Amino acid sequence: MSLAIVEMLLWIGFGLVLWAMRDDLMQTESELRRSNLFPSSPGRRPDGSEPSQPQRVADPIGQYRGRTIHEYALIDGRHYRFAHVWPNQPPGRLARNQRWVAPGLVYVECPAHDRPA
Repeated sequence: MSLAIVEMLLWIGFGLVLWAMRDDLMQTESELRRSNLFPSSPGRRPDGSEPSQPQRVADPIGQYRGRTIHEYALIDGRHYRFAHVWPNQPPGRLARNQRWVAPGLVYVECPAHDRPA
């Protein structure tokens, strides 16, 4: 067999392996999205029109519209710290690291050293 034929067969085999890996990864991603372990949007629509629901809150620091403002919140498995009040409902476009909690509280993802114990 000629060297060119061997090389062509190896490239075809390599392509088939890559195609199989891609197909398997696409199927795994689809299953994760269906089971909500890998949500497409973490707790809100891209326009921020739906409020996030904290799973856990800590350190009350005040009140706004009859609701307690907590300094820290756990939202979708990530830690956030209170940033500011947003009186407009729903808020405008939020940054990727921000979450809106009703009645108009904006939380920003906090670094590891700011997280509550």
